[in-house]
Amino acid sequence: MTRTWYHFTDRSNVLSILREGLKPRGERPANYHGEGLDSNPHHVYLTSRVLRPWHGMDYDSTALLVIDPAFLIDDLMRPDEDSEKFGTTGTAAYEGVINPDAIVDVQFFQPVEDERGSTEYVRVSQDFIDWL
Repeated sequence: MTRTWYHFTDRSNVLSILREGLKPRGERPANYHGEGLDSNPHHVYLTSRVLRPWHGMDYDSTALLVIDPAFLIDDLMRPDEDSEKFGTTGTAAYEGVINPDAIVDVQFFQPVEDERGSTEYVRVSQDFIDWL
């Protein structure tokens, strides 16, 4: 069975990613505000876990990229350095730029308060093709 990969980014990055590809982290801070992570600046970090709608939605400007693994080069897949440290599963690192053709969907969510006062994140309906 082939895994679908996901990557969270800021909405402001989506248009340039769709033009130029998903570039490695570089010197930008890692998740958790960069505390305790060993992220490689030459890698793009991916997850294959079935995502809860609120996972990664720390900011209202979050976008979820859906990556088709058929466009990834197996030899460029690496273990996620932080998976052992934090006990995470279903994560990987990709060395280099992920081609924009590999991005098959972009999903946006908005916070909505439910009847109990808890925040849920609901997908915002938008045709992906409008971004191309």
